[in-house]
Amino acid sequence: DLASPSKTLREISKKQLLTIFEQKVATDEDFRKEYQNVKFDELINKIYDWMSDTNTSPEGGDKRSAYSQLGPGYPPNRGFRTVEELRLVPGMTDAFFDLLAPRITIYGMKAINPNTASKEVLLSLDSGMTEEAVTEALERRSNPDKGGPFKGEKDECLKDFKTFVEGRG
Repeated sequence: DLASPSKTLREISKKQLLTIFEQKVATDEDFRKEYQNVKFDELINKIYDWMSDTNTSPEGGDKRSAYSQLGPGYPPNRGFRTVEELRLVPGMTDAFFDLLAPRITIYGMKAINPNTASKEVLLSLDSGMTEEAVTEALERRSNPDKGGPFKGEKDECLKDFKTFVEGRG
């Protein structure tokens, strides 16, 4: 959703990605020491450049210049076909990829299933998402005595999940 036609979805997606990095900087001293001066918003803009159909980067200028080392046809101006393609984004290190890969989807928010998503994905949905709420959600979905899986199809399931976690602060 980082390149969604919806400005709101684009902004939310960018914030979610920034939150992943901010949480890591705040909770991992070694990561903080090594990467505290990295401008993660610039990396996220390069991810956006991969998908956007314009040649102008949010950073300003022609987005293709950052991708010149990959040759003609980059960035491809389309969504990612695999999470592994993130490795081709300029500025993407193994540490950043390893942090993002288990927490993102190439299918957008509409494809996140709270009954199967990992703890990391659920935590990345909102900066206010607490570890306790996600732990309780994981316990609920695997325990019929606690309510079992979140109910309904697509939007109904997400609404059930949202109501559950909001009830836990």
